[in-house]
Amino acid sequence: MGVLLSAALLKAADISEFRDALANGWNVPDGWSDVLAVTVPAVEMSLAVAWFLGLARRVVIWGAAAFLVCVTGAFVWQWILRAPPDCMCFGRIKMFEDAQQAAMWVVIRNAGLLCLLLAGAWLSRARPTPQEASPFEGGSHAPRLHAH
Repeated sequence: MGVLLSAALLKAADISEFRDALANGWNVPDGWSDVLAVTVPAVEMSLAVAWFLGLARRVVIWGAAAFLVCVTGAFVWQWILRAPPDCMCFGRIKMFEDAQQAAMWVVIRNAGLLCLLLAGAWLSRARPTPQEASPFEGGSHAPRLHAH
């Protein structure tokens, strides 16, 4: 979740740059780039903060997994649709090849993050959430006090 929080903070630090990257690099229509420039960091930050506060951890894990799948899917779609440069200058072709190589690593990185997230979900399935385990809330895993 630290990765999501870091990503959110970096995007939020310069929303206009993120909006421009969406509009130009991703070819997102202007109206959508404005909406996504605010929504994406807000979703990332909400998921990360909810995780760190221990709120509905299972929901947050699956929400983060769904978000990561959507972002990776959009990235792969853009990667597939991106056509090679139409000029025959070697510099642009080299830049395109470098971008294609970098794109592969983004997909691999996101797949790795998704695997870690799902492994965490699997490992935490039997553990109570902090609310369930809180002795002050009377959760199901709270210590029982017996009168002697």
